[in-house]
Amino acid sequence: MSGLGFVEGFYGRPWSWDERSATAEFLAVSGYSSYLYAPKADLFLRRRWRERWPDETARKLRALAALARARGLSFGVGLSPHELHVGRAADEERLVLEKVEVIVDELGAAHLALLFDDMKGDVPELAKTQVALAHAVKARWPKLALSLCPTYYSLDSALDRLFGPRPPHYLDELGRALDPSIGIFWTGERICSTSYSLEHLREVGGWLKRKPLLWDNYPVNDTEKMSPFFDRAARATLGPELAALVRRDRELFQEHGLEKIEPARKTELRAEYGRFSQPGAREVVDWLGGRYAVTSEMVKEQL
Repeated sequence: MSGLGFVEGFYGRPWSWDERSATAEFLAVSGYSSYLYAPKADLFLRRRWRERWPDETARKLRALAALARARGLSFGVGLSPHELHVGRAADEERLVLEKVEVIVDELGAAHLALLFDDMKGDVPELAKTQVALAHAVKARWPKLALSLCPTYYSLDSALDRLFGPRPPHYLDELGRALDPSIGIFWTGERICSTSYSLEHLREVGGWLKRKPLLWDNYPVNDTEKMSPFFDRAARATLGPELAALVRRDRELFQEHGLEKIEPARKTELRAEYGRFSQPGAREVVDWLGGRYAVTSEMVKEQL
């Protein structure tokens, strides 16, 4: 992967296929070069990664990949071989290669991301196991664009609290052993970093033995809410009346969030925004109704 790419990799309620298609269309006219499909809600990429997708899901994935290609985007898939390195069975590598065969040869993905994030990491030979798997994929598909997300993809101590203390020299071992053509994702000093200093990136590049592939979590909405409404061309996009309404409520939405808005106020707001026949207004109505809420049960199921 190179250039500006987009990762669909969040927790919570997944997008519809229409929303994914609309995203691909938007990316194509906005200077993006790639779309990586890796939603946490797709259990066939995570806990059930050893299984094939249901026929209907596979059909829709092929259609999404075809649309992305037609729009000049490189379409990729992020595979999370869940807990593979914990009590790894002898045939696990074969099962991973079978899954990648589906992703590359049947879906037509142009790039693959092996995502080892958000899983247990305090295990023996973590880097060695992940490198071996990446090299097995590279040997089978030498022309495939390949990237890897480490289990510890940031200096943030939250990763150590959640997934166990990181093994000593993990990043250095990973970078030294991994084929230099394979990209390594990095989110910065924190899981959700607000900036990336040149000094920090040089230090990380020294560990990884390559420039890090930046995974910018700034706009995510399944954890820290850090991306405000910027009012970019609001009148042109929404129309003057709806734009004025959004400007009025943006601080309420941004600072309070869905959970802190009183039920009666939510009802009033849904009625106000429901007057508009406009996709932006419909999204606000859906958000106020809880459609995009991320529950602890969702996260537990998707980890």
